[in-house]
Amino acid sequence: MATLGTGWQGERFTLNLRGTYVDDPMDRDELRPDGTYAGVTLGNWMLSAGWQERWWGPGRDSSLILSTNARPMPSIGIQRNVSRQSDSKWFRWIGPWTLTSFMGLMDDDRVVEDGLLWGFRFTFRPVRGLEIGLNRTAQWCGDGRDCSLRAFLRVLNGNDNKGANVDEEDEPGNQLAGIDARWSLPRQIPVAFYMQWIAEDTRRTGAQLHQWLQQVGVEYWGRAGSYTHRTHFEVSSTRARLGALGEGSFIADNAYNHFIFETGYRYKGRSIGHGMDGDGLSWSVGTTLASDDGNTWNASIRHMRINRIGEPDRWHSLSATPAERSDIQLSHDRTLGFGRIYVGIGYQWLTDDLSGERSNDLQAFLRWSSR
Repeated sequence: MATLGTGWQGERFTLNLRGTYVDDPMDRDELRPDGTYAGVTLGNWMLSAGWQERWWGPGRDSSLILSTNARPMPSIGIQRNVSRQSDSKWFRWIGPWTLTSFMGLMDDDRVVEDGLLWGFRFTFRPVRGLEIGLNRTAQWCGDGRDCSLRAFLRVLNGNDNKGANVDEEDEPGNQLAGIDARWSLPRQIPVAFYMQWIAEDTRRTGAQLHQWLQQVGVEYWGRAGSYTHRTHFEVSSTRARLGALGEGSFIADNAYNHFIFETGYRYKGRSIGHGMDGDGLSWSVGTTLASDDGNTWNASIRHMRINRIGEPDRWHSLSATPAERSDIQLSHDRTLGFGRIYVGIGYQWLTDDLSGERSNDLQAFLRWSSR
């Protein structure tokens, strides 16, 4: 894989151009515009259009609701540029806040083609060291589906769960919603804890969100010789659990799947949320070393138990049946006289639990930017 890019930023307008070539890609798109977008600033807001990558949540290894595991889809978006405290006496207590929202076109090969993905994220810092995020995404519209304003309003109201708050024939889409938080310890202790709880569905009674996907992690940072470092340990589960807080039993074949949007919460053959897709359990350890001149080294180790419960899932992006995968990744990012270069290498092992068959894969990538 090789990437070339350049960009320009003025007082109001922003343009980022990027082109990537991939040899023998899974989705057959050898040339990709991923990362290309244009934006305009209006006050403290940015309106944008293009193929923008988005990462929602405090996770260092992945996000349960929106990560960079899948390629970015063409979208339009709006986001608050600078996180500031509200001047209103009614909302000052939430502290500095920001908001972002987008609407993307799922233009890949799908059962329901040309559907839309809507996303909304609101973050705030009510006390020093604590940031809270509220998240929602929804698949809706598409060929043969209702794309009216009325259908979108039902999505906004959360009326899209058959048997819970809408009849099956009127269900407009497939939603995920949840909360995340990151708490940095006080007194300059270089440790932070974070969590993300994302719900796949609502329930008929009691707390509305349930069928939870869960993530917890811890970060530690400091100096290592002439470098600063940021190191994490993270555990994620995409085996949906019942209950108001995910304290109940597991429910199989639920995460990132839907009976209408059968291709699921995936784009170009990859999960839009966590990279291990549904019904999985993973842990990861990683560190980033940064020099004073901005050059970085990254290293990570990850182990995943893939598709561990339920029936074989032909839409699963990694394995239709239970499997285990381990991988190691190393990368380096630095500025040279002709721009900034990003290089990396990764090696992975995959074992199919049913057949016992083992495979491995070596990957390398190179990206260059004029900035």
